[in-house]
Amino acid sequence: LAVEVTYGGSTDAPVNAGTYAVVATVTEANHVGAATAPLTIEQAVAAITLSKQIQSYDGQPKAVDVATTPGGLSVNVAYDDAPALPIFPGDHAVTVTVADPNYQGTVTGSLSILTTAACRPCRCRATPPSAAG
Repeated sequence: LAVEVTYGGSTDAPVNAGTYAVVATVTEANHVGAATAPLTIEQAVAAITLSKQIQSYDGQPKAVDVATTPGGLSVNVAYDDAPALPIFPGDHAVTVTVADPNYQGTVTGSLSILTTAACRPCRCRATPPSAAG
């Protein structure tokens, strides 16, 4: 039997993650019939790789490098549960989450900012100074 299949109203098969209403309708003369069912395409899992996780203090904000497979996916990066880049020496928690409608993935790691001769105890604090001084 000849059948026409539509996905959310389109004859093009979907390629993006999501749920689509699939309708199969018999198009052959002298035959009648149709069926409907949902089709769900799940997000694919992306791999996330961190690098530059050990850096030296120089008074400038530090960031890890992030690569995804497949490449070029948008990601959200948090340091110590905030989007601001860390400056001060110490170990900083890093969480990277893929921000793409067709992919998912999260990785955690750390960024270690090491003390150097540029970081003297009187000039370098483990936490930013408070607004009061």
